[in-house]
Amino acid sequence: MLPRDLSAAHAKWPPGWVATDAFLVWVAERSEDGAERDLAALYLACACVRGVSAAIHAFEAEYMGEVRRAVDRTRLAPDVADELTQTLRTELLVGREGARPKLAEYGGKGDLRGWLRVTATRAAIKVSKRLGKQAAAEGDGLLEQRSSGSDPDLLYLKASYGKAFREAFLGALEALDARDRNILRQHFLDGMTIDDLGAAYQVHRATAARWIQAAREELLKGTRQAFQKLAALRPDECDSVLRLVESRLDVTLRRLLR
Repeated sequence: MLPRDLSAAHAKWPPGWVATDAFLVWVAERSEDGAERDLAALYLACACVRGVSAAIHAFEAEYMGEVRRAVDRTRLAPDVADELTQTLRTELLVGREGARPKLAEYGGKGDLRGWLRVTATRAAIKVSKRLGKQAAAEGDGLLEQRSSGSDPDLLYLKASYGKAFREAFLGALEALDARDRNILRQHFLDGMTIDDLGAAYQVHRATAARWIQAAREELLKGTRQAFQKLAALRPDECDSVLRLVESRLDVTLRRLLR
């Protein structure tokens, strides 16, 4: 590739985002078949994967609307669509569970918008199938213990209040806003650390930690309010029961949000 071939990329995006030599290597790694590549889109993807803040903002402004429209076309519930869109943003720009950002997989052979539509649609279909399977089975494990038969208090709780707690917990989770639900899922199910979440949402790690704690507290508060009413317990009785649950909340969240 000759230097003049970069003009298409630099005509749309600032040349200072990625050094020329580094970008040429990036393109070469994705051009083994000799087919024509969309250099402007590849340059943006390269800069995003390298963590260039201006490039990430440009990607969000230019392309995340396309991702959301593709998700919406699969007719997921609005809150589920919100969560999936944010998850896709994280996967595309940050990566999850130690993986590289998914945007690194874009080879530039086709239009980036089309590639994103396919990626988002596949993810939405996968979520839709998972939710269908989860609906019938998600409740039974909410109050299960880490190892069966080892905790008489929890066995009693499950037998006596399992149905009421399940309804209260699911209602409280549903009442959270989309960001809080997504943060809980990303942290407890996907294993994203505070640093990962800070990078994904472009906030300080201390802010991400506060978000997790606030979402956790709001979930417990909502669960307590509904559970006390559903189980017809006095406040002190409700607190006693929920203390058994709170220590296992992380396990419950991982089971429920899977």
